[in-house]
Amino acid sequence: FESNYQKKFDSILNNSSNINYHRIKEIFEELFFLMLENYIQKIEIDVDINKANISIIAENYQKIEKILISNKSNIFKSIEQDLNENFSGTELSNSNLRNIIEYALKKLRSNGLSYADLSEKIIENNKIFLKFNERRIRKIIQKSKDKTNKMLISRDLEFSEGEPINADKIIRSWNNLIASDLFKYVQITPINNDDGTADVIIESEELGSQSIKIGARVDNERNLQANIYLIEDNLFDSGARFSTLLAGGEFNQLIGFKYENTRILSTDITTYIESTYKYRDAFEYNRIIDDRLDRFSNLRKRKLAEQSYGMKVGFGSQIERSGRIGIDLRYELQRNYYLDSVPPDFYKINSISISAKWDNEDQSDFPTSGRTILLNLETNLLNLAESVSFSKAEIAVKMNSSFGRYTLSRGLRFGTADKTLPLMEFFSLGGEDNFVGLREDEYRGRQILTGFMELRTKLNYNLLFDTYFSIRYNIGSTWEIPENIRFSTLKHGLGLILAFDTPFGPAKFGAGKAYYFLKEPFAVVWGDMHYYFSIGLKI
Repeated sequence: FESNYQKKFDSILNNSSNINYHRIKEIFEELFFLMLENYIQKIEIDVDINKANISIIAENYQKIEKILISNKSNIFKSIEQDLNENFSGTELSNSNLRNIIEYALKKLRSNGLSYADLSEKIIENNKIFLKFNERRIRKIIQKSKDKTNKMLISRDLEFSEGEPINADKIIRSWNNLIASDLFKYVQITPINNDDGTADVIIESEELGSQSIKIGARVDNERNLQANIYLIEDNLFDSGARFSTLLAGGEFNQLIGFKYENTRILSTDITTYIESTYKYRDAFEYNRIIDDRLDRFSNLRKRKLAEQSYGMKVGFGSQIERSGRIGIDLRYELQRNYYLDSVPPDFYKINSISISAKWDNEDQSDFPTSGRTILLNLETNLLNLAESVSFSKAEIAVKMNSSFGRYTLSRGLRFGTADKTLPLMEFFSLGGEDNFVGLREDEYRGRQILTGFMELRTKLNYNLLFDTYFSIRYNIGSTWEIPENIRFSTLKHGLGLILAFDTPFGPAKFGAGKAYYFLKEPFAVVWGDMHYYFSIGLKI
């Protein structure tokens, strides 16, 4: 025995002055527990009752000198290093062998190799040689109830034949297929083969290719609005979509036709062609002058009309599955006029824009994590007669983070344009989701700088639906020309919002006040209290 084992063994014998069957049983039990604790590999016991002699020959476990894995990939090299750091120098026992194998398999699982298993174990000269079967994919088999074009499935797979099965890649592939909006059912199942490989079976069922979506929205800005959305999915079995949208109410109307393909064949190239007609009543705001320096109020009148129709064509590429970078071409006819006047002729807009957008928020209405990033640069494309040339740029960032039941959202938006930007292209400030304390389009300009911070919590109890309460702070302003940009002219807004996640879309009820600061004399100038409500998705 080694010294520490010898002490344990000596304590067994020193407690007895005579030998009997009861004492022999106790000795056997103690030795058995030593074996269980990996102190002893082998024990031979000879008992001579007549001479009162017990002969015990014990063999210690050998020490593990080294652990070697024959698989060559970097994952196995890393696991081999970890095993040697944790187990070299320990007893070469069955218990330790189990621990070594379990440790290696656990590491493989954490690296996505969920179907790997041990195929060979050799012990020579206190060295352990291991080999693992990585379960490489022999064949990918597609089974579809609808005779789906195989390309529509294979283009979204992140694994291929010949590579080891990776659980993470299978999960991401499933998410990609579901996110394509082409399938109502997808199942990916690996099946082990006797030769150590695996087949991956993909079963799917398409959504109906034709659908009609009917919706409505009620809010305090534009009253009742309705929409009907006609969709033809998987057009010509190519994964493309053709849609028609009819929407609007008393103050706004929209007619749109759109062809879009988020992935051309197996590439990440996207394209769309869109034709729209838009009309909306706009509001004019005039400052009400009174003697109170600590109050401001704007009178809103329904006086303006904005009308446009035209076409957009876009080409781009997906950024993973959460973003897009692309080039968009626009040709549009626009006009704006007072409702009580004769409408003028349309002027032309033709432009090219380069844009990048990233959106990995976990929810569209009440996100708890993720971020959105928008970059856009638009400028004139051709110098056509009666066309308006302009250039504008915009950047917007929004982030969400959660702790417990609370979510903190914050964002920043900056936009700028030259002096030729027409009114219908102006940046806008105001409204429930844009700037609490101001009405929709209360401030418009060719430059904008605005930010917000919102703390939202999901209440422990529901008022029929999931219920949220938010405190929101806004800061920002718009300017007509860059020379007028002053941080001292920034406006602030504070608001409270109660929201419900209903099957018809979010229902929000809020109130807010805007204010700004005067330097001389120093004062806080408060605006009117504005109340908001909306039910349904924005049109």
